[in-house]
Formats: sequence, C-alpha cells, structure tokens
Amino acid sequence: MASFSEYFTNPHYIKAHGIVKKGNENLGFIYIENEKDISFWKVFFGEDILKSYEFNATKNPATIACGTRGKFRFDELICNANKSAIFALDSDLDHMTPNRFKRCVDIIENPFVIHTFGYGKESFTNSIESLNSCLESYYFYRPSSFKFTNFLENYSSIIYPVFIKFIHLLNYHPDVSDEGEFRKRIIPNQQLLSDMYFDDKFEDAQTYFNAYEQELDHLLNGDDIATTVELCSRFGLKQRNTYQFINGHDLEDKIVKVIVNQIKCNLIAEEMNNYKAEGAQGQLLGDRARELKTHFDENVRFRTLRSMCTRYSSNDLFRASQEQLTVLQV
Repeated sequence: MASFSEYFTNPHYIKAHGIVKKGNENLGFIYIENEKDISFWKVFFGEDILKSYEFNATKNPATIACGTRGKFRFDELICNANKSAIFALDSDLDHMTPNRFKRCVDIIENPFVIHTFGYGKESFTNSIESLNSCLESYYFYRPSSFKFTNFLENYSSIIYPVFIKFIHLLNYHPDVSDEGEFRKRIIPNQQLLSDMYFDDKFEDAQTYFNAYEQELDHLLNGDDIATTVELCSRFGLKQRNTYQFINGHDLEDKIVKVIVNQIKCNLIAEEMNNYKAEGAQGQLLGDRARELKTHFDENVRFRTLRSMCTRYSSNDLFRASQEQLTVLQV
C-alpha cells in the first residue's frame, strides 16, 4: 500500500484531483516552498504553462512533526517529480554541489525539478534590472542617476574566483569548508560597500577578497577546479553575475538594503540643501524634513517598489533558468 506522501507525486491521484476540482484531468501540481513565492513563480512559468497547473505549497506529513520547512520537506518526494507533479525550488548551492546530498543529484538530474539557477527568488528580485527599475521611482522631486549596474558587476567580478573555489571545497572537501564563514566573508563591510558604490573605488575590496582567496587556495592544496568551473558555468554563472549566486537574503539585507538606506540619506540631504538654498529656515526646514521622511518611508518605500517589480524577467540568468520549462511544453 502506498504511503500518504506518495500521493503527492502519483499521476493517477493528481489526475483524479483535477477531474473532481476543475473537471480537468490534465491539471497538474507545481509544488513550491512557500505560499509567498507564488507571485514570483507565476512570472517564471508564465500564463500558458499555468493553464495546466495549480500551485501547491502543501507540507509533506512526514516532516511536519519535526518542523521541517522550505524545500527540505520535499527531500523524499523530488526524486519522483514528473510532468504531473512539478517541484519549483530555490537552488541555494545544491545544484553546484552534487556530492553533498541526494537532494542535490535529484535537482540536477530530474528535469521536473525546476530550480532558480541563481541562489533563490531574491537573486532575481534583487537583480540589476529590478533594482535599477526601482531606483527610477525612488526620489522626491528630481529623478536621481543612481544605478546598481557598475557596483554589482564589479563586485561580481571580484568575488568570482572566491566563489568558484569555495564551491569546489564545499563539493569535494566539505570537512574544510564552512558555509557560515563563507556567507560572512563574501559580504563587504559597510565602508567597502560605500567605497565601491558611491566612489567607484574597488581596490580595497580587491585586496580584501584576494586575502580570502589565498586562504581558500591553501585549503585547495593544488586541486584542479576545472570541473567545478564547468559545472557552475552550466548553470549560468559568469563573472558579471556572481552576486546572484551568493545567499539571496544576504544580498538583499546586507548589501542592497545598506546601499539603499545610504541613497535615501543622500537624496534627503540633497533636497534639504536645495530647500535651504531657496531661503527656507526654522519651522519650514523641520516640516520639509518630516515630509521627506514620510515620502521615502511610505510613498516610495523601496521594499514595496521591489515587491511590485517584475523587471527581472529580462535578466539573462532568469531567462537561462526558464529554458528548463521546455520539458513542460506539449
């Protein structure tokens, strides 16, 4: 007798569900990690494919008791993914480290496990295309010239060799690789971020990451990393987009958020200086300062702009990851 969890991927069960619910025997499931991810995956799959599928964020009963969240609750299911039961997952680093877990192999080898290529959803919602689009609306009176392109492409180029070497260690020498340490070290401190973004100064960042790379070289002990380079390239990693492969939450919270907060401070300071130059003083200045704060915190809140933006659909890595969808086309 089949276990209850096996019904999640059983085409006959899914067919019956489709008939009962919508009178459509061809209606399949797309299992996702969290309900809040639906808006992203709607853009990813597109209207045509979604005519034949409905999203399902159900929890595998076998994992509820231990509180397992995210894609880990699907570990025992994704090996059985099929055209009726699609799994749409954040890649994290699994697709680049197949030696670590069985899940990693299933993600790579089962074509019905659709994954993000980049680290996760946030890798696209914080893509250059999305962030630049948000900045186009992020101002008070005069549009600014702020962009993320130069910063993120240069940052990516600098960290590329560090990323490749860490991935190699994680895949082949997990005993000497510390993912938590990597997450801390790959994020520049606030001064380096400011130098890179606002002053186009990358020398100190290059020195910082060169030192980290030397530590990784010592751990590699002469390993040939060509196979790792090839595997990472297969999933869209290039020197200019490495930022999309680091932890997406860290990218959003520890890089983008820090820079956007400083952009906001700069824009407010500029508007206040312009207002002073027009002769405003005293109470007028206080009123304008409150008006500016309210405007940026409520009217053009960056987090809201980003949540509504779908410009990432033009991102090269996003489009490359969408090539997985050919397996679903009739």
